[in-house]
Amino acid sequence: MGVTPIPSHRAPTSRVIIGKETVDVGGIQVELSICRPAFSCRDSLDSNVATFLATLDPLKYEDGCEINCSINGESFTVTERVDFWKIASSKALQTQVHLRAGL
Repeated sequence: MGVTPIPSHRAPTSRVIIGKETVDVGGIQVELSICRPAFSCRDSLDSNVATFLATLDPLKYEDGCEINCSINGESFTVTERVDFWKIASSKALQTQVHLRAGL
């Protein structure tokens, strides 16, 4: 899994910032944050499921995986590239394509 810079508004809400610094890039101040890997969830995903996914390490899951969990007696199955993404930039790219296509 590589590192792809993305705007902070596209980063997972559950991100954990490991380090942060403001640098000058061509006369413009840019804030850089290094975060631990985290799943990026579909915006309408159940908040309890999103909170559960925030506790997991995406590096331990295969591409295209499904994750099953039970929360408060309710079972959930979520699928990568449908309900969550292992890389925030992949979610941004896929959801932007859908927005442009009117999907």
